[in-house]
Amino acid sequence: MIRSILGLITYLISDFKFLGFYGGFWFLSVPLITLVICAEKSKSEKDKINAAEDFDDVEDVEELPLHSIEFKVNNTEKWQIGQVLKRMDYNTIDDLIKSLLSEQFN
Repeated sequence: MIRSILGLITYLISDFKFLGFYGGFWFLSVPLITLVICAEKSKSEKDKINAAEDFDDVEDVEELPLHSIEFKVNNTEKWQIGQVLKRMDYNTIDDLIKSLLSEQFN
Protein backbone atom coordinates (compact mmCIF):
# COMPACT_ATOMS: atom_id res chain seq x y z
CA MET A 1 0.00 0.00 0.00
CA ILE A 2 2.84 2.39 0.84
CA ARG A 3 4.43 1.60 -2.54
CA SER A 4 1.21 2.44 -4.33
CA ILE A 5 0.94 5.78 -2.48
CA LEU A 6 4.59 6.57 -3.27
CA GLY A 7 4.00 5.56 -6.90
CA LEU A 8 0.99 7.89 -7.10
CA ILE A 9 2.95 10.78 -5.57
CA THR A 10 5.85 10.13 -7.96
CA TYR A 11 3.46 10.10 -10.92
CA LEU A 12 1.78 13.33 -9.82
CA ILE A 13 5.06 15.15 -9.29
CA SER A 14 7.13 13.96 -12.23
CA ASP A 15 4.86 12.51 -14.93
CA PHE A 16 1.60 14.46 -14.57
CA LYS A 17 1.49 17.26 -17.14
CA PHE A 18 -1.23 19.87 -17.58
CA LEU A 19 -1.09 23.06 -19.69
CA GLY A 20 2.60 22.48 -20.31
CA PHE A 21 3.53 22.37 -16.63
CA TYR A 22 4.51 19.26 -14.74
CA GLY A 23 2.92 18.13 -11.49
CA GLY A 24 5.65 19.63 -9.33
CA PHE A 25 4.57 23.10 -10.44
CA TRP A 26 0.89 22.48 -9.78
CA PHE A 27 1.37 20.86 -6.39
CA LEU A 28 4.09 23.14 -5.01
CA SER A 29 4.02 26.53 -6.71
CA VAL A 30 0.28 27.08 -7.08
CA PRO A 31 -0.50 26.62 -3.35
CA LEU A 32 2.39 28.93 -2.42
CA ILE A 33 1.21 31.58 -4.87
CA THR A 34 -2.32 31.25 -3.50
CA LEU A 35 -1.07 31.74 0.06
CA VAL A 36 0.86 34.88 -0.92
CA ILE A 37 -2.16 36.36 -2.71
CA CYS A 38 -4.45 35.65 0.27
CA ALA A 39 -1.94 37.19 2.69
CA GLU A 40 -1.62 40.35 0.57
CA LYS A 41 -5.40 40.64 0.25
CA SER A 42 -5.82 40.29 4.02
CA LYS A 43 -3.09 42.88 4.62
CA SER A 44 -4.66 45.37 2.22
CA GLU A 45 -8.07 44.97 3.91
CA LYS A 46 -6.49 45.66 7.31
CA ASP A 47 -4.70 48.72 5.87
CA LYS A 48 -8.02 50.02 4.50
CA ILE A 49 -9.62 49.62 7.93
CA ASN A 50 -6.72 51.41 9.63
CA ALA A 51 -6.83 54.23 7.07
CA ALA A 52 -10.57 54.65 7.59
CA GLU A 53 -10.06 54.85 11.35
CA ASP A 54 -7.40 57.54 10.87
CA PHE A 55 -9.83 59.83 9.05
CA ASP A 56 -12.80 59.62 11.40
CA ASP A 57 -14.43 62.98 12.01
CA VAL A 58 -13.27 64.50 15.25
CA GLU A 59 -15.72 67.05 16.57
CA ASP A 60 -13.49 68.56 19.23
CA VAL A 61 -9.98 69.73 18.42
CA GLU A 62 -8.79 68.86 21.91
CA GLU A 63 -9.45 65.17 21.17
CA LEU A 64 -6.89 65.13 18.37
CA PRO A 65 -3.61 63.38 19.15
CA LEU A 66 -0.81 65.81 19.90
CA HIS A 67 2.54 65.48 18.21
CA SER A 68 5.77 66.89 19.49
CA ILE A 69 7.80 69.06 17.14
CA GLU A 70 11.16 70.45 18.22
CA PHE A 71 12.91 73.43 16.68
CA LYS A 72 16.36 74.83 17.32
CA VAL A 73 15.83 78.51 18.07
CA ASN A 74 18.45 81.09 19.02
CA ASN A 75 17.88 83.79 21.66
CA THR A 76 16.81 86.47 19.16
CA GLU A 77 14.19 84.19 17.67
CA LYS A 78 12.96 83.24 21.16
CA TRP A 79 12.52 86.93 21.97
CA GLN A 80 10.64 87.52 18.69
CA ILE A 81 8.33 84.58 19.36
CA GLY A 82 7.71 85.88 22.88
CA GLN A 83 6.79 89.31 21.50
CA VAL A 84 4.33 87.77 19.04
CA LEU A 85 2.72 85.73 21.82
CA LYS A 86 2.39 88.83 24.03
CA ARG A 87 0.79 90.86 21.23
CA MET A 88 -1.69 88.09 20.49
CA ASP A 89 -2.50 87.53 24.20
CA TYR A 90 -1.33 83.90 24.37
CA ASN A 91 0.71 82.43 27.21
CA THR A 92 2.38 79.64 25.25
CA ILE A 93 2.81 78.48 21.68
CA ASP A 94 0.50 75.56 22.48
CA ASP A 95 -2.34 78.00 23.17
CA LEU A 96 -1.66 79.75 19.86
CA ILE A 97 -1.65 76.47 17.92
CA LYS A 98 -4.87 75.25 19.60
CA SER A 99 -6.54 78.54 18.73
CA LEU A 100 -5.41 78.37 15.12
CA LEU A 101 -6.59 74.76 14.80
CA SER A 102 -9.98 75.51 16.30
CA GLU A 103 -10.40 78.43 13.87
CA GLN A 104 -9.40 76.17 10.99
CA PHE A 105 -11.94 73.46 11.87
CA ASN A 106 -14.82 75.83 12.63
